[in-house]
Amino acid sequence: MLRGFAVASVFWAGVQLVRGRPQTLLDPVFVPGVLILAVFATLVPFLLFLWGLERIRASRAAITSTVEPLAGAVFAFAWLGQSLGPGQLVGAVVVVGAIAALQTQRPPSSDVLVERAIVE
Repeated sequence: MLRGFAVASVFWAGVQLVRGRPQTLLDPVFVPGVLILAVFATLVPFLLFLWGLERIRASRAAITSTVEPLAGAVFAFAWLGQSLGPGQLVGAVVVVGAIAALQTQRPPSSDVLVERAIVE
């Protein structure tokens, strides 16, 4: 996460050198919102994902994390009053169906993996 933020910081610092100093970002009125966004929209979700990785397999965590855009749409509907179009609703159903199908599959036994490794 540190590397990702470092790369993003260098990139956006370069962009800001060209565009000039961001006055609104440095306005003290916006600092609490920026900090809340940094902590609750970036740091906390990432830490929760890592915490979850300690409890379930990485492949299952990756599959389950694909529900994140759907969760965002549900929260936007509930709290912001936004609505989804028919295509978006179909996409949400497909995502949930794919997650359910992938989560119910049994992983291959370790014997099969060993045999595959020997053959390859």
